Amino acid sequence: MPKIENLINQQFLDNIDNLVNEIISNDDVGSAQGLLKGLNSAVNNEELKRKYPDIYKKYLLNKTKASFICLPLIDKEDVVNAFSDFKVIYSLENYDVILKLDYFLSSILDLKERDTIKQKIKDVLLKNSSKLTQNDILIGKILQKPTIANWLKDYYSKLGLNPVDNVKLRQYLINDENTKTLSSEDRNNLEILLTLFEKLKTSSSDIKNVEDKFTVILPNGKVGSFVRGNIEEPEVEVEKLFEAIKKELDLENAERRKTEAPNPSPILSAQSAEVNVSSLSTPTISKQSSIENKPTTEKVIDPAQAARIAEMQKMVEQYPAESFERKALEQEIERMKKAV
Repeated sequence: MPKIENLINQQFLDNIDNLVNEIISNDDVGSAQGLLKGLNSAVNNEELKRKYPDIYKKYLLNKTKASFICLPLIDKEDVVNAFSDFKVIYSLENYDVILKLDYFLSSILDLKERDTIKQKIKDVLLKNSSKLTQNDILIGKILQKPTIANWLKDYYSKLGLNPVDNVKLRQYLINDENTKTLSSEDRNNLEILLTLFEKLKTSSSDIKNVEDKFTVILPNGKVGSFVRGNIEEPEVEVEKLFEAIKKELDLENAERRKTEAPNPSPILSAQSAEVNVSSLSTPTISKQSSIENKPTTEKVIDPAQAARIAEMQKMVEQYPAESFERKALEQEIERMKKAV
């Protein structure tokens, strides 16, 4: 455990602040996870909490910031605890809370457990007394403080606890008596909260709401993604990786065919020309192999598998070179390539 003298040193505190700001700017998941271990030691220091409460709060704030950055990698209990200080996300540059939460939830195989965690986060928000906007809001006939809990209370008292579509959410944000006078910043912050609240209402057991992204092959032969019931075009980086993997496997198959048939007769060469060797869905079998009843050793390229490898290669870059997560992903990619 760090010495109390170090924890209260102003230069040390400034260094921590600067590091956290850099992590936020780069959305550096791996560094956030590493820093979190040290920050946990600080917030668990009872002497620091008792003698230096203001400094302790700074460590607690930085811990929450780091937790949100590496949300997909922390424990379930820590995820729920981070949302108890939800207002912190508004200080995180370009932070997408739903995307981070989806990454975390997709690591949980049990869909019912995902729903349980979402309910816990929702309960935490419904009790959150942090002030969200500037002016008091009217709930029923009573003016109340504009806390996160009270804004949610006003929202669900008017629109209900069942999932609400985006049109009704937007109407509430623009036309409701409590939202008409909001500043653009306050309205944006409220929209982030309500969009998350709607996410937490849904069940992961419904295919339209499941957090996982499924790779699909589009009618035009390109790779796409199935996300919450919708088909989306792939990111440019993923598509490039997908094409690179297909090219690599095509080259391997071409080399393998040369090895298997080093001196083909003119007749066999002509027959082979009739075969579609670049097919992505059907194994290529030469007529010579068919006549001799020998199975081909050529690899069959599964587009969905290749696309999945491309996605995983992109994920690898998010983790430090020596991290456990990066090594595990790299091993899985090699295994999948061999299995293609």
